[in-house]
Amino acid sequence: MKILHFADLHLNIPFTGSYFPAQVARACRTRLRKTLHELLNLAAAEEVDAVTIGGDLFEADRLTRDTVEFLLSSFEQLSPIPIFIAPGNHDYYSPVSIYARYSWPENVYIFRQRRFQPIELNEEIVLWGFAHNAPDERDNPFHGFKVPSNGKINIALLHGSETGNFIENRAAHAPFQAHEILLSGFDFALLGHYHNASTLKVNKKIAIYPGSPQPLSFGEGGEHGAALVEVLRDDIRVRPVITATQFFYTYTVDMSTFNGMSGLVPEIRSIAGDSPDREAAFLRLHLTGVIPEDTHLDKELLREQLQNYFDFVLIRDTTRPEAWYEELQNEPTVRGAFVKRLKKMMAEETDDRELILAAMRYGLQAFEDERIDLT
Repeated sequence: MKILHFADLHLNIPFTGSYFPAQVARACRTRLRKTLHELLNLAAAEEVDAVTIGGDLFEADRLTRDTVEFLLSSFEQLSPIPIFIAPGNHDYYSPVSIYARYSWPENVYIFRQRRFQPIELNEEIVLWGFAHNAPDERDNPFHGFKVPSNGKINIALLHGSETGNFIENRAAHAPFQAHEILLSGFDFALLGHYHNASTLKVNKKIAIYPGSPQPLSFGEGGEHGAALVEVLRDDIRVRPVITATQFFYTYTVDMSTFNGMSGLVPEIRSIAGDSPDREAAFLRLHLTGVIPEDTHLDKELLREQLQNYFDFVLIRDTTRPEAWYEELQNEPTVRGAFVKRLKKMMAEETDDRELILAAMRYGLQAFEDERIDLT
């Protein structure tokens, strides 16, 4: 059996966290619709036996009737290939959700319970789906659950946070650990929630996060796409399919290593490279470091030049004039003592001036809780 699995499309996401202007955000939302069509076209071309969706298909609190009709029409066109949806925390199932209020095409099956429910895909394979019924599902979906002994291949489909290999800076949704997939009696799990593609292994490959089909914000690197899953009697094979056509780049430039703005644009431009698949690229640029007093950074000119290569440019400037060091060494603080000590070392060790200056720069970044990049 062959399955196309994807998750975390997030139709109607606002992109407000990336500070996009309205027209850029609108273009990204349109691109997500296009991506869904391409995924469904891939399913048809690959002649898959089923499509599985691991939650967060859309943003429930921002959904429009137009988007609902787009989904219904798109899924119906894939008939008779069945589509199985395990709602996540952004598109959770409830009596008032669009999953309940609309009549979905006959080839669409939506899991509705916050416990694993089985559906036979064929005589040898059972798909077990788990649905979120609220936006803040905090219970472990595998806790206390055991697949009945049925002599079949049992596959879990859910949206959840694997907490053994990943760390979230927020409360985890449907948290679990990878080994619990096997303890519960599943042979494999098709997952959603994490936007970067990854594979979970416990002695063998046991689960996949396909990643969001498109990256959705700054900080989302890695691979983004879907997965073609071939279920054999004695093996489960996974082939990643990259679908990303928009890319988010975050770059920090230490301006103390540049002579003003000379050479800056080519340096920044090089991070994006050239890809025939790229439809849009977005840049978050952080200018840091200590610069001479007479150096003028024309950020608007820099933004204009970079917009020849990027669809959106966000610039954060935390550069400091050289006189700032003089002010810091007089601070009655640990930071002041640190700067004073290194300034003294620079005066005594002229051959190591650049090394000491770099140490001062990294140290001050640490004092200000900034990310330190030693490359």
